[in-house]
Amino acid sequence: MRLRPCCRQILLLVSALLVILLLSGFSTWPGSFPGDALLQHPFWNYDLDAEEPRDPQQSCIIPQVHPLHPSIWSSIKPTKPIVCKERYPWLTYVDADAILHLNDSAGYKLDTLRCSYQAVLRHMDNDVRMGPPVHFEKPTPINYSAVYVSCRNFLNIPIYYNIHPIVVPKPAPAAHPVAQRYNVLIFGLDSLSRLSMLRLLPKTYSYLTKVLSATVLRGMNKVGDNTFPNLVALLTGREAYTQIKHAVNETFDNLPLIWREFASMGYETLFAEDFPQYSTFNYLADGFHDPPADHYLRPFWLAVEQSYLLRTSSNLCFGNVAKHRIQMDYLRQFITRNPLKRPYFAFSFLVEISHEYMQQTAAADEDFLEFFRHLHHGGFLRNTFLFFISDHGHRFDAIRETYVGHIEERLPFVAVRPPSEMTGELGSRIRASLRAAEGRLTSPYDTYETLRDILALAVTGKLAGKGQSRFGRSLFGNIPAERTCADAGIPSKYCACDIEQTFNTKSALAQRSALALVDKVNELLVQGLGSKSALCAKLKDLGLRARYVQSSNYKPYEMQIESCLATGEKKPRTG
Repeated sequence: MRLRPCCRQILLLVSALLVILLLSGFSTWPGSFPGDALLQHPFWNYDLDAEEPRDPQQSCIIPQVHPLHPSIWSSIKPTKPIVCKERYPWLTYVDADAILHLNDSAGYKLDTLRCSYQAVLRHMDNDVRMGPPVHFEKPTPINYSAVYVSCRNFLNIPIYYNIHPIVVPKPAPAAHPVAQRYNVLIFGLDSLSRLSMLRLLPKTYSYLTKVLSATVLRGMNKVGDNTFPNLVALLTGREAYTQIKHAVNETFDNLPLIWREFASMGYETLFAEDFPQYSTFNYLADGFHDPPADHYLRPFWLAVEQSYLLRTSSNLCFGNVAKHRIQMDYLRQFITRNPLKRPYFAFSFLVEISHEYMQQTAAADEDFLEFFRHLHHGGFLRNTFLFFISDHGHRFDAIRETYVGHIEERLPFVAVRPPSEMTGELGSRIRASLRAAEGRLTSPYDTYETLRDILALAVTGKLAGKGQSRFGRSLFGNIPAERTCADAGIPSKYCACDIEQTFNTKSALAQRSALALVDKVNELLVQGLGSKSALCAKLKDLGLRARYVQSSNYKPYEMQIESCLATGEKKPRTG
């Protein structure tokens, strides 16, 4: 049967298109064609040239990468919602005035129950103790940062457990030495790159940028491998491990945290992290002897980790509520309560939802959107500097095996939004500086200097001027176009400015280098473990998994190989 002329034309057009795609290397991308979910993604048509314009005068060239680049399609999985199984209705709650109530709408016969609360008492920084039980029937004022509540029925059988975090009002200082009441709200999310923010939290990203007009710093580059060095740079302006030691058996009470400078000026302070075993100042360390802030959520989360209720809860839940929502509700209550009308500095850092599995972060997009929408519509951002920050991109997910993952792991998401009531010449100048810094190379040291500027504005009405940090420059000032990673305090191995090139993995040099890397790892095991290293299985090279990478400024090669133990277990290694 002969084809009609129009059909032949269509067939020729399709054939030509397939040839073009094959010649352009499309067939080498995993996940050859996008699914419906990707095609319907809000940023599927993200225009790199329009959204991320290049400055030809800039020394550092940040790679332009589409958030839905085809090489990572196979790593993008459907988001599983966080479903918290309801073991029993919430029988108790604490209101905004720190009063503990029995919930008469929970379906219990309250006159048949005997309920009591126990104060969660902080015992140093890595343990908590429970106070004596206190019976209650009527609304009861609470003066503790967290309480454990339990109820028994008429047979004296336990039927209900819960732990409540409480924002306890703090007495105001004798005087407020600030001239202008500017609040600081830092909303942090662990292991979130800028590209991951676009992919996983599109509603929140759009609300921050389109409705709140926040400035996204596309050139924000991490200064260390994990959370500690990046948050130390942000909160102290100093370099971790050199200027700030991570010593064992010592606390961080003398750490010059920026919020302590705000506290000395009458600010009320809050510090909250939700994953106690991986907390910034407690992982392989002893944290703080004294609470580092007026409101410190760590004792609550330690009590949660020890509770029977957590062991019977769904993943990422505590009882009937997702864990990230508990911390966000605590933060919201702190912001909206503030009965003494004191300025505040709040730093909330969510870890668990994003630390282990990158894709799981997407389940919180609607919750984050609702949180910022509530603050905006309630007028709580009128006099507040808002920072949405992360420490680095994801370091463990499968996406790290791709070039895109290699790049975005160095580039955390950071957005800044000045108070809406800050108008006039000063407000215009600050917003213009933020727009100019949007595509420039920046680091957490710059965020620290920006926080110092905010404190200076609150106290004197003027910017701080000269910075204290060795590397930092305030985002409210000038970030030079000719700035390099060395200028910004970014070690060369984390610098995203370098133009990277791929090399042949089959070459003799590549193969010899892979063997040398495996031999070196085995040698380090012997050096570190001594005679005990005989108990360890030696690594064997299975071949290169990723291409060689060489950068323009960082001369050593980088490669990823696949090795295995004597047991046959495969492990990717990077060197």
